[in-house]
Amino acid sequence: MSILSVNDFSLVFKQNKTIVPTVDHISFQINEGETLALVGESGSGKSVTALSILKLLPPHLVEYPSGDIQFNGQSLLHATDKTLRKIRGNQISMIFQEPMVSLNPLHTIEKQLYEVLAIHRGMRHSTARAEIINYLERVGIRHAQKRLSAYPHQLSGGERQRVMIAMAILTQPKLLIADEPTTALDASVQRQIIDLLKSLKHELGMSLLFITHNLELVKRLADNVAVMKQGKIVEQNNRHRIFLKPQHDYTQLLLDSKPSGDPVPLPTDSAILMNINHLSVDIITKKRLLRPHEKKRLLDNVSFSLHQGEAVGVVGESGSGKTTTALAMTKLIDSTGEIIFDGCKLNKLNAKKWLPFRRQIQIVFQDPFSSLDPRFTVEQIISEGLLTYQKLNHCETTYAVTKMMQEVGLDPLMRHRYPHEFSGGQRQRIAIARALILRPQILILDEPTSALDYTVQKQIIELLKSLQQKYQLTYLVISHDLEVIQTLCHQVIIMKEGKIVEQGTRDMIFDSPSHPYTKMLISLLPKSVSISKSKIKTNKQDINWNEALLYRKTV
Repeated sequence: MSILSVNDFSLVFKQNKTIVPTVDHISFQINEGETLALVGESGSGKSVTALSILKLLPPHLVEYPSGDIQFNGQSLLHATDKTLRKIRGNQISMIFQEPMVSLNPLHTIEKQLYEVLAIHRGMRHSTARAEIINYLERVGIRHAQKRLSAYPHQLSGGERQRVMIAMAILTQPKLLIADEPTTALDASVQRQIIDLLKSLKHELGMSLLFITHNLELVKRLADNVAVMKQGKIVEQNNRHRIFLKPQHDYTQLLLDSKPSGDPVPLPTDSAILMNINHLSVDIITKKRLLRPHEKKRLLDNVSFSLHQGEAVGVVGESGSGKTTTALAMTKLIDSTGEIIFDGCKLNKLNAKKWLPFRRQIQIVFQDPFSSLDPRFTVEQIISEGLLTYQKLNHCETTYAVTKMMQEVGLDPLMRHRYPHEFSGGQRQRIAIARALILRPQILILDEPTSALDYTVQKQIIELLKSLQQKYQLTYLVISHDLEVIQTLCHQVIIMKEGKIVEQGTRDMIFDSPSHPYTKMLISLLPKSVSISKSKIKTNKQDINWNEALLYRKTV
């Protein structure tokens, strides 16, 4: 029985008397207990389709020229606000793409989760606390009881994403809409979340609309797949036929767009550009009067070097200290230890003396939307650093911004738009452009491709490689995606609980890891597609299995 039915649905945005078609006559159904994966490039219309199901888009900005969306036979597009309020959260829940924006920065994690239970399940605080801890542990939050008093900014990107997942499933909905729910999570936690969603589906009889660019997760979770391109569904079938024998060229392109290749050749005479020696970071967890404050060590005695033109990858689970390392290196948080750049000890410099070095060491933050000023246009965002260090006129600035936007795959005509007018992947490219326009010597990339689909990932990786080779850039790449690390980095650092547990060359780490944690991470690398014949449900004709073997993909 169909629980959600989208029939001939179209959506347009209204911009200054201009109509912008965004979703074009799409149709799909989700049955009870079924998972449909909505796959496509960034900007293809996946997220706006999901938001339309609960009518979460601003009504003055959108129109629905055709079609309808029905939940259990009831129209959602034509429902009253009162009816929608009863459905939102109770029967249909949603995990949003950017957790830092979705979580209230002024409230603790416990307060935000309790609000959900109080409103939708009528729980009192005494009973709700145990339920909150249970769900936080189920989504992989370590020491959940101790994290209840934490605020969103005190959690890592992956931990914030897990809190959003817990918030969505607390209400035990009939339909869960998951918009890139595992984007910020490492491979081990991704597997936990997928297993959790599977168990919840079985336990609650829940249906799932799963929006993602990660085809490996689609292969493991989805029953059916709909592929979107430029607002249209170009192919729709069960997952087995999609992976074994895609019919549309665009679907084939997605399957062939995995990160691949080797890092750019490292110069033989490459000199050390930066040394990090015994770097440690402590935070105060509890202030005490007349007694030493309670502290927690986030980073413990981390040491490594960066050579000119080299790419060093930092891998570890969420909360392992990867981003903390980057923030400490750039003196965005206090730390102890030595930070030596080109022979100069940066850790001893004050803010004024640090300023000239900021141009040489740029960082692309993990959450692009939070790091972009919502009041600035894209042109202002990208050119801000350039205008700080160079005296350029308007024409020179526009030319530099236009050229950089083209390099990262953005249309320069969109430079007058604001961040909220772009998709998640497009915002990531804006953040990369803002850092690259200064031509730094060291570029720190914190999850640079986590919000991007495979086709754009491949473009960004090739762009980073070409820029690295052209300008001898040095990269510190923080990522949970081992395939990105493997294709981009010369050296690999494995972190766990604030410490480096293993480091070495790319070949050493991937071919002969020594630490048990490293071995576990390597074991999670995707394997070739393997599907049993008995699981295939054909629609019109049987699959020729000799031919199907030729279409097996490593996804």
